[in-house]
Amino acid sequence: MHQKQERQADRNGHYLQEGRAYQKTEEFAKEYPERCKIERKQTEMVRHDLRKARYIGLAKVTLQALFVGAVVNFKRYWKLFIQKAQEEVALAVATPPPLAA
Repeated sequence: MHQKQERQADRNGHYLQEGRAYQKTEEFAKEYPERCKIERKQTEMVRHDLRKARYIGLAKVTLQALFVGAVVNFKRYWKLFIQKAQEEVALAVATPPPLAA
């Protein structure tokens, strides 16, 4: 590691220590499950090219971010729709037909 990078790491090391101490608190343990869901979606959006803008200009970059968010949401709703349809089919197959009198 270069000397300049070492100094930078030493200078900001207290933030790392504070973060690690916060991870051991009860507050963090309560907050983490929700945070985990959000971070998972952010990661998925990054995989859909949200890390770097393809266009120049705030309007175009904003539009790109909105489209990426829409795609991620659509994928989520589609998965939920398919899962619900599969559950309904499984229930219909498992339920015997009513007996005719």
